[in-house]
Amino acid sequence: MGLSVFASLIGSMPFLPAVDLPIASEVSIPQEFSEETSDSILPEDDLEELLLKDSIYEPKPVELEGSVENFDPVARAQALAENLSRKWCGSYKSFGNTSDDLEVTINFLKINPVGQMVNLEGNMSIENILIPIQGNLNAKSDQLDLILLSDQFIEGIEPGDYFMGLQGINLLGLESTSFIKPGGRLELKQICQSKISKTPAIRSIW
Repeated sequence: MGLSVFASLIGSMPFLPAVDLPIASEVSIPQEFSEETSDSILPEDDLEELLLKDSIYEPKPVELEGSVENFDPVARAQALAENLSRKWCGSYKSFGNTSDDLEVTINFLKINPVGQMVNLEGNMSIENILIPIQGNLNAKSDQLDLILLSDQFIEGIEPGDYFMGLQGINLLGLESTSFIKPGGRLELKQICQSKISKTPAIRSIW
């Protein structure tokens, strides 16, 4: 009985006809493109030429503000070789010695420019002890290395020691090869003043 009732209910229900429903449709966007528009587009070369003609901008070389380094160390080395004083006088003071300063005289016998370097050859007199020397002066940085070519032992100075300066020849420091040596300070000037011997006072017997 139950099946007959269900069948009668289904037979009495109306059915809708099957209709195909579109799931997605393509939307077409019309593109208006006429022959007149295509003809108005200029080639890339003609467009660049037109822009250059119409532009008021004139390309100019880039100029950087501020000073530009025009220092020539090679030319300065040549000038130093010509004008550098051949004789220097001063004193040496050992950092580890409380004695008086030692009198120093330097005579450069050869001064030759090589690139931006100035080669120096001559001798150094320390308390009347003559020592051959050889050095290099950097015309760009003013650094000077002065090597002592001697095996003599002088107060506070041993064989293998050398002088180094960062301000040219005026002020040098002793670079010792020994770690226990404190080094020293060498001050030089271009003007050499000879010692003036004092004449002993003469007392009159009258």
